[in-house]
Amino acid sequence: MMKFSNSLTLTMLGVVAVATIALAANTPAMASDPRGPDSMRYKDMPPTERCILAVESRGRSAGFRFAQVLEISEVKRTRWGVRFEGRVSLKGPRGMARLGGFNRGKFACHYAPSRRPLVDLSGVRGRR
Repeated sequence: MMKFSNSLTLTMLGVVAVATIALAANTPAMASDPRGPDSMRYKDMPPTERCILAVESRGRSAGFRFAQVLEISEVKRTRWGVRFEGRVSLKGPRGMARLGGFNRGKFACHYAPSRRPLVDLSGVRGRR
């Protein structure tokens, strides 16, 4: 068994530590994410994206098969967070058959950083 001096051992440990830090610095933070490096977790999303997801989810839970945010027309800052207003398009079994199953309406989404977005749908015919 070979005996190493303390200075040689410390030098080797230093080289290993520097190499590890260099590899970690060149690796993107999301590289270990199984969904891919470009995916974004819900908690990392900006408020606009969170509200879009909440509005589309609310449309589906109201009985429509498909929901899409068409536009965000107004953004208001409030004391408690941000309020988004806009238009939404819905399609599905609860849509009016004579209109080809499409339905449109307005939405308001209240976003506060510590809570889930609250969604109000209005002007949507056939909503539960």
